[in-house]
Amino acid sequence: MKYAIKHQVTGEYLRDDPETHDAYTDDLGHAKLFDSAHDAGLEMMADEIVVVIQEDEDGGIWEDGGEQGER
Repeated sequence: MKYAIKHQVTGEYLRDDPETHDAYTDDLGHAKLFDSAHDAGLEMMADEIVVVIQEDEDGGIWEDGGEQGER
């Protein structure tokens, strides 16, 4: 299980690419993933929430409660 930061208004995830000008992405495969909810919470801002990300053995990831997708 991993964790990601999600913007409450847009539903986009915090991006794991410091080189881009856009801090968010709708592609979970490009989201910054954390090993603990605590670590994610340390980077979270007021208009963001921490969401649970599930993983399967083939590398697929999806938001818990969402539909299964691929990385």
